[in-house]
Amino acid sequence: MSIERPILFLTILAVTAACGSTGDAAAVPAASAPPPVAAAPAPAPDPVVAAPVVTERAPGVSLSVRWDSGPLDREYRQQRNDLDAVHARERSHPREGETADIRSRRQAQESQTLELRYKRGKADHARGMPPQ
Repeated sequence: MSIERPILFLTILAVTAACGSTGDAAAVPAASAPPPVAAAPAPAPDPVVAAPVVTERAPGVSLSVRWDSGPLDREYRQQRNDLDAVHARERSHPREGETADIRSRRQAQESQTLELRYKRGKADHARGMPPQ
């Protein structure tokens, strides 16, 4: 807006100058014509600095977008069921050379990793479980 006014002013000035010089120059005797004046060089224009754009919220306008967490929840529930089934199978048939304490810690870590992925997916409004 701060640039529009000077441009508008210069446009009006140019149109006025162009309309004012449409008279017949041959009808004016050369002796009565004013002597030509040498135009002084115009000063350099000030640099144009863009004003910061301020965005204001329109009064009374609100935007409400709901995120559907259904796909993420379904994928999490499926992975949780699969992990619980694997953990139950490992408890009934332990890995060779793995103690019960080590197995419990590993399974707790796997469960915590799944929960963290689910929380990250919720925070990011993901449509599916994020990768590990």
